[in-house]
Amino acid sequence: MKEPLLFICHRIPYPPNKGDKLLAWQMLKHLSADFDIYLAGFVDDRKDWAHVEFLREVCAEVKMLGIRPGLRKLKSLLALLECEAQTTMFYRSKSLQTWIKQKVAERQIKKGLAFSSGVAPFLMQAKLDLRIMSLVDLDSHKWALYAQESKAPMRWLYRREARYLFAYEQHLASHCHATTLVTDLEAMPLRLACPMADIRTVNNGVDTLYFSPENAGANPYPEQHPVLAFTGAMDYWPNIDAVLHFAHSVWPSIKSLCPQALFYVVGSKPADSLKALHGHNGICVTGFVADVRPYIAYAQAIVATLRIARGVQNKVLEAMAMGKWVLINKTTAKGVPAQDQQDYLLCPDEQKLIAEATRLLQQPRQFNQAARTYIEKHHSWSFNLRTYNELLCTPQ
Repeated sequence: MKEPLLFICHRIPYPPNKGDKLLAWQMLKHLSADFDIYLAGFVDDRKDWAHVEFLREVCAEVKMLGIRPGLRKLKSLLALLECEAQTTMFYRSKSLQTWIKQKVAERQIKKGLAFSSGVAPFLMQAKLDLRIMSLVDLDSHKWALYAQESKAPMRWLYRREARYLFAYEQHLASHCHATTLVTDLEAMPLRLACPMADIRTVNNGVDTLYFSPENAGANPYPEQHPVLAFTGAMDYWPNIDAVLHFAHSVWPSIKSLCPQALFYVVGSKPADSLKALHGHNGICVTGFVADVRPYIAYAQAIVATLRIARGVQNKVLEAMAMGKWVLINKTTAKGVPAQDQQDYLLCPDEQKLIAEATRLLQQPRQFNQAARTYIEKHHSWSFNLRTYNELLCTPQ
């Protein structure tokens, strides 16, 4: 009989087709070896309901509530009338809190873990002996970055959210047994604000058996056309911003130097602004693809020049695991402290980006063994996630 564990997440962790879902799924799968998981969370995409039964095979019990993001965003504006972050108001639910309360009492659950600050109130209100908070990224600083890139009135809203959410993140760090983030850079502001709190770094991993050059599959690109690709969820603002900037400010220069080159935007739910790029000047916006690996493997390079980024970009780790050259900027590089010119190509400005992209497009595809080796050494899921075993198995 395994010990029960309450696991709360803001989005159903399966299928692992987004960065946050990937990490949540790997954590859940890892912890299920030692604990009976009582999983609580939300479904924001109706297609994901089909995967609830699979999670019931992995967990002791599962409670998922459907939400409509548009309505929830309107509801979260009520936070403006209270001293609360919109992030936590967005996920407020009496029915989920009631289910958690009942399960904690019925199953005598003593330990709990919450994934992301949005669902932290459920963890804090539950009667538990041990609380672990996985913030992943410092979302308050993400909102501060959004504010810098926005105009009024959104700038005011984002600044307010950054201020209130950082105050709540400090509260969580001070009142939980331990708090985890994915990099030391993400953890630093919280460590400075809460010097007595147990704040740890748990880096992301990569399934190197799945993301392997041996699993490249068939070439999805037209023959005789060298390709740059950008992969990720294409309804995510930082990805949208990065693709639009690259398409409008960088790609025209590359295309003029390499007329046969194509730029592929690969990922689900592309925003209308991205769909508008499709078919123009050698740009292809794919929408959902069943398997991203061929799009990584057969590209000359992967573009990951995000202007707004927190934590570790899984798209970078996955491409490196497949031995691809990745073009990144200083913002993206903060989450992956690898070696420039060896593990990836750092492009601090547009001129460097154009030059490196053009060079790679004019050469045969290259396998980057150094990138693959770096991932194998630093991004093993089983090695990195052992921290949660240490925290949750500590006698209280």
